[in-house]
Amino acid sequence: MNLGFKKVCILLTILAALPVAMVGCKKSGGVSTCKNDADCRMDASGKEINGICYMGKCEECVQDSDCTDLKQCVNNRCLSACQSDADCHTNSHCERNFCVSDCTGNDSCPSDHVCAQGRCLAQGGSQDPNSWASAECHGLENIRFDFDSVDVKPEFVTQVDRLAACLKANPDTAITIKGHCDQRGTPTYNMALGLRRTDSVAKRLKALGIASARINAVSLGDTQPLVNASNEDAWAQNRRAEFFLERK
Repeated sequence: MNLGFKKVCILLTILAALPVAMVGCKKSGGVSTCKNDADCRMDASGKEINGICYMGKCEECVQDSDCTDLKQCVNNRCLSACQSDADCHTNSHCERNFCVSDCTGNDSCPSDHVCAQGRCLAQGGSQDPNSWASAECHGLENIRFDFDSVDVKPEFVTQVDRLAACLKANPDTAITIKGHCDQRGTPTYNMALGLRRTDSVAKRLKALGIASARINAVSLGDTQPLVNASNEDAWAQNRRAEFFLERK
């Protein structure tokens, strides 16, 4: 037996003697690293995790089919689908505890429904998405903003007051405020501007006695224009804050 062959045999013997618990995710700076799913079957301590190898890291899931118990994959974690619109991604909303895509027109809905503010509503009844709430919540309109402004204009102050009255009359209701911008400006700037607009409305609601826990604020920037056109009238309609009421 030559020296090289002996070295190979010794190396194989050492590898065979390594503890089984060493197989699995390896820690690198506190992050579990991997090359394939087999590396994610157990963590470094030997605990079975049955994870998914994604971009070199062990994650709980990559897509919804990786989850069980009617959960969805959110940021690589299996979570209950949603409790409010704020839990859902852009262009979707929370409906019966699941994130569903917003409708974009009547052809996106069943034949007996129409599309209103991203939701499919039954024809023949009220198309007001807040029709289930008390009268104070009916007919709420969007709040519009001036160009590059986050201030609630005087003509829309009463609209915010109506929102507060609606929430006070329906104490088991929460509100999601979605901020929008026109198409001018960079996507990053518009996303921040949309959030500042929602914060402006939320601040007034809080001053009127609405608890912070009942207010969700999200920005959609310029990703969901109300009017797909490039003129002053379209831009004025797209600079807005929309409101969605949800039962707790």
